[in-house]
Amino acid sequence: MKRILYASMQLPWPLDNGQKFVTVNDLTYLSRYCAIDLVSFIDPINLPRQGESLAELRKRLPEVNILPPVVHTILHGGLIRHKLSAFLRGQLWRAPFVVSKYQSKGFVKLITKLIQSNHYQILFIDHLQPSFILDKLPHQLLAEIKVIYRAHDLFSETLTLYARELGFSPAGIAVRADLLACRGYERRLWQRADAIFTVTRRLGQLMVETLPAIENKIVYFPVFVEPASCRAAPERAGPRLLYVGTVHYPPNLLGLKWFLNECWPLIRRRVPGAQFDIVGRGGEALLPVPDGVRVHHYVESLDAYYQEAAAFVVPLFSGSGIRLKILDALNHGVPVVSTRAGYAGLEVTEGEELLVADDAPGFAEHVCKLLEHPTERRRLAERGLAFVERNHGPDLALKALDNVLRIL
Repeated sequence: MKRILYASMQLPWPLDNGQKFVTVNDLTYLSRYCAIDLVSFIDPINLPRQGESLAELRKRLPEVNILPPVVHTILHGGLIRHKLSAFLRGQLWRAPFVVSKYQSKGFVKLITKLIQSNHYQILFIDHLQPSFILDKLPHQLLAEIKVIYRAHDLFSETLTLYARELGFSPAGIAVRADLLACRGYERRLWQRADAIFTVTRRLGQLMVETLPAIENKIVYFPVFVEPASCRAAPERAGPRLLYVGTVHYPPNLLGLKWFLNECWPLIRRRVPGAQFDIVGRGGEALLPVPDGVRVHHYVESLDAYYQEAAAFVVPLFSGSGIRLKILDALNHGVPVVSTRAGYAGLEVTEGEELLVADDAPGFAEHVCKLLEHPTERRRLAERGLAFVERNHGPDLALKALDNVLRIL
């Protein structure tokens, strides 16, 4: 049995963002074949819930050795002088701010001690942030260890979008400098890894287009979805829409603003009683919202929202990771309306498993069609469920893992 040291940017509990969901998904299936030690960070503001989070995570992942996370401020809402120092350190190191701010002597010390005490075959780097350890660990420690990098997205793509939004303001100029560092850093990381796990085939293709030399390192390892404990009945739903996601994440925020400004007035004009629930952290970035829109923060369970939803909307125009929100909605039997960028990475057929439009009138028309026609909601819901079972069912994980472990 192979032994893995799994380094994550955050204790993956509670499941309040897509990155944590992917981490738990990976650990669920890898732990059936490998012995895993999980090391992660936790922010001081989450320390009061650490015991509860560890207990819940250990129940979810009983085969994983989950070490107490390393406390690190990670500069969430920190003082500007601390952020500035992390940014400048990253520029000197040719690393993006999202990596440089995670640097932690305590994290490096813990991983060094673990590698010296245990015979690991694999060091698993979960996302871009904790990858700084590759530059901070003594090279001899990694001489006999394979490095896997779990790529959730191209972070340089996110920074490109953010730079466009900010223009050439002082913040925009800083983001552009960070973008240059990020592009070079991502390429160096890909070259150092022995294998790169991508959540979608599209992400792997984008990485190879950027750096053709890594083509033989790319391993498509998708997210596998257990059947939902409850399924919605969209034919009985009222005129209610749902969105779930981290609102302040730039691609999500821009897409939601577009939907509220361009699409929502068209929908309310045709279906005056339409309601829209937005569930996720950072919702205050949208306030004030139009009539009929409710913003909710993180909730423990989405079941009640799925039960009430006639449709799930995904108004995104950028990003290269997998759309976990779409998989979750389809898995709960809720029909989806998306932009093309919104479902990128999922091998769905437009008009069959979901409805697609990139312009406001077309997007609004699809939404209204679902609000007004229960039979169409049921048709899409049934085909969406079949897609999840066919392409992301848990049985597929066995074959995927067998292929991966054979490579390593």
